[in-house]
Amino acid sequence: MNVGKHFRGWDDLQLEVRGNIVRSFARSFAKSYRICGGSDRIVIPPRVLTGVDAVFLDHWPAGRKNILKRYYKKSCVAAQKSIVIATPYFVPHHWLMKLLREAVRRGVVVEVILPQSTDAWLLDLANKVFAGLGVRAGLRFFVVPEMIHAKALLVDDKEGMVGSNNIDARSFDYNVESSVSFRDEGMVKDLRSVVEHWKGIAAAYAPPSPRRWYHAVLEAFFKFVQPIL
Repeated sequence: MNVGKHFRGWDDLQLEVRGNIVRSFARSFAKSYRICGGSDRIVIPPRVLTGVDAVFLDHWPAGRKNILKRYYKKSCVAAQKSIVIATPYFVPHHWLMKLLREAVRRGVVVEVILPQSTDAWLLDLANKVFAGLGVRAGLRFFVVPEMIHAKALLVDDKEGMVGSNNIDARSFDYNVESSVSFRDEGMVKDLRSVVEHWKGIAAAYAPPSPRRWYHAVLEAFFKFVQPIL
């Protein structure tokens, strides 16, 4: 989540973590700290450990550690009943849209929760374009009236993920991101409650009808620029 006066009205998600997984958070922080010029020797990266029901996902694309892409691929392929994605910006790679379409064909219910408007008009337009493409592929979209800055994934009501990554090229290909994947029943239940609240105040997204000539132009434009958004 962002820290600043401008963001205080946004909906977001945070995690409280305890136990061995905290060492993984500390290691990731220490790495970022050193790269940014930190020199305090007390910040020492500890050995990476994971909790029993939670795993820290440390995403460093520049170091060829694209763990988020692997995680989303695994989750989409393994899903049997449902996939729920919450994100402020839905500008997915071709490979992710392909996996979501394949999940729909298997009978998996795929739902995406988006805000009505974000902090960038271009991404508002991109959200609508890709939501329209998703609806035609069988995905369901829920548009919440308030700004949701949270990023979450819920699969089959059995595994959840909360983190910093949006569904866009910058998060998957360029940015340093961190997330926590968990199977803990209590955490999954809490995430499901948040998701149900958002869906309860949301409106289902329906693409403009009838389609105009410029809709196809917008789709072609955003597909072309997607790799840099």
